[in-house]
Amino acid sequence: MGKRNILLVLSYDGCEFHGFQAQKGDETVQSVLERALEGITAEKVKVISSGRTDAGVHALCQVVNFTTSSRMKAENFMPALNSVLPASIRVLHAREVDKEFHARKSAVRKIYRYIVYNGDILLPFYRNYVWHLKKPVIDADFLSRVAGAFVGEHDFTSFMGSGSSVKNRVRRIERCQVDRVGEFVVFTVQGSGFLKNMVRNMVGTLVDVARGKIEADAIRRIIAARSRKAAGACAPPQGLYLCGVDYGNFSFSGEIPFFLDFRK
Repeated sequence: MGKRNILLVLSYDGCEFHGFQAQKGDETVQSVLERALEGITAEKVKVISSGRTDAGVHALCQVVNFTTSSRMKAENFMPALNSVLPASIRVLHAREVDKEFHARKSAVRKIYRYIVYNGDILLPFYRNYVWHLKKPVIDADFLSRVAGAFVGEHDFTSFMGSGSSVKNRVRRIERCQVDRVGEFVVFTVQGSGFLKNMVRNMVGTLVDVARGKIEADAIRRIIAARSRKAAGACAPPQGLYLCGVDYGNFSFSGEIPFFLDFRK
């Protein structure tokens, strides 16, 4: 029998890793997961992810796939992996999929959320999971109107992090909104795909609008400039969460656990 294609849904605490993608000398989500899979299957395994999260960025629903000759039932990969993975990574779902399925290329859209704590005192338990901004007090309705300029298909070169070799920088943003829930400000960005640091650079630019460093009507001009120097600062990684991936026929999503109480 040929190799099977297995899909996994992961959740992980990004502050424990140097990002998702395997890199020499650093502990990453991919390297830890592949070692665990190789121990279970007794074969070399390479996983494909829906997207490469940066160091410090979290995932509630990261989707990966890998091929294997193992005859283990697909659903049994979940308990098998969770018994050997560190507590900072958990497998939430496992299933066998068509051989053509590709975690990144088959994705129709992804949803990211970025959390800012906009109060005076941040409890120490949240320090690795939000961006703490005491000032200015963010007007979420105003910033949400400003963020509407991101919606559509654009060349997002101005919001791409340095060091990326991607040639096609055109991406489609379907939703970009800002909401306030108590002292938390939530930036939600949904799109067909994202460049390196793109969401963090979008959030940082919107925060610079709130700070008065960038004019409210400047977003379209910044996009048109196709220059990273035209945009605002990059928001720190710890506030960013990959929250969902949609494949058309099926999708996966999750809510930020500590944030659920504040949304009720």
